Amino acid sequence: MKQLASDCMVSNAMSVREQNTNDGGECGVSIDGTWQKRGRASHNGVVTVISLDTKKCLDVEVMSDKCAQCLKWEKKTNDPRYQEWKASHNCKINNAGNSNSMETAGAVRIFERSVATRGLKYKNMLGDGDSSTYNAIVERKPYGEECIPNKMECIGHVQKRVGSRLRKLKNKSKEVKLADGKGLAGKGRLTDGKIDVLQNYYGLAIRENLTDVDKMAKAIEAPLYHVASTNENPQHDLCPDGDDSWCGYKRDRENYKHKNGIPACIAEVVKPIYDDLS
Repeated sequence: MKQLASDCMVSNAMSVREQNTNDGGECGVSIDGTWQKRGRASHNGVVTVISLDTKKCLDVEVMSDKCAQCLKWEKKTNDPRYQEWKASHNCKINNAGNSNSMETAGAVRIFERSVATRGLKYKNMLGDGDSSTYNAIVERKPYGEECIPNKMECIGHVQKRVGSRLRKLKNKSKEVKLADGKGLAGKGRLTDGKIDVLQNYYGLAIRENLTDVDKMAKAIEAPLYHVASTNENPQHDLCPDGDDSWCGYKRDRENYKHKNGIPACIAEVVKPIYDDLS
């Protein structure tokens, strides 16, 4: 199975090289780590690199900070069979740090051997936003000074940031009363459903303005005012214009009815988060 997997990944790498002959084998990859158990307290993990061109796996690195045989024999050092076992033992431990360091260590190894084993240089690196892995790779300079990998951001992971920040705010402010005498959470307030809506709008603002940073910043602010609007106080100045706009008010302001908005006092509490994210 191990040989079959290796042959498969080498074959996938050959396909990528055929598509990138003019770039000296430079290509883009998606890289991520996973663990045997949740919570990053696992003794075993694996780092995987997938081609952005073919969507196929190019390399994997299995990580472990625990060896069952070592644990068994460390209590039997006086056993006459101990030296014989030690001489032939192939230890499974290949990571000296904790489980949090597995992704970084595995990614560095994969990048350092990519030219020798795959004939490729992973020029563009798409990750989950973990800067420690990217910084470690850049520091090691696997391809020398002339080819420093570029970090690409996954919009899906960036999109989750607003949701994470808002849920954290809601959990921290359970006992806080706002200007209207009510809390942050509850019916008609900052519910999980409303956070999901804001998170989706946030991702949309990024995807629709990839080539213009200024427009992206304004578009990120727009959903907050959109969901805080009422029939008496519509706040859609930052919403996109046109018949294909995601904003129903801009598509048909004469017949649009505001509903399920959030109170202005909640928008004021949330605004610093949007200022930061934009």
